[in-house]
Amino acid sequence: MNPTSTRREKTIYIAQAGLIAAIYTVLTMIAAGFDLASGAIQVRFSEALCVLPYFTHAAVPGLTLGCLISNLVTGCALPDIIFGSLATFLGAIGSYYLRRNRYLVSIPPIVSNMLISVPVRGSLHKLVKHCRPPNGTFFHFKFLYPARLLIFPLDRPAEISDIE
Repeated sequence: MNPTSTRREKTIYIAQAGLIAAIYTVLTMIAAGFDLASGAIQVRFSEALCVLPYFTHAAVPGLTLGCLISNLVTGCALPDIIFGSLATFLGAIGSYYLRRNRYLVSIPPIVSNMLISVPVRGSLHKLVKHCRPPNGTFFHFKFLYPARLLIFPLDRPAEISDIE
């Protein structure tokens, strides 16, 4: 966010980040409510939101906060909360910096989760018996690639400063 942003732009930024965090949390809770987010086959609807940094920088704090809240509410282990949120943050930052190429924007969340979340979850599974085991990187592909297909025909909207 630009330090010279107006109060209106800052308010829009915070509102967008809050809405993204809320949507991420609701989608995660729906999957958890139907027991789809754990086990051998995992369905994570909220992972589809990881392409939002293509459209707005507000998605970076929104996705990170949404992941943190979701992990806290669903009862994840502390390393899962910390490193899962870190992986989401780094993936969102990477997506934001690759936003000029819509074909690459969905790669950073996959790579960050592959390098951070999967090893942490594997180590945690060995230490704590009730922790869900790592399932590789498969779940990162399930919704990111369909979401990626949605942004192919779309162009990024104009920045807020370009509208006025």
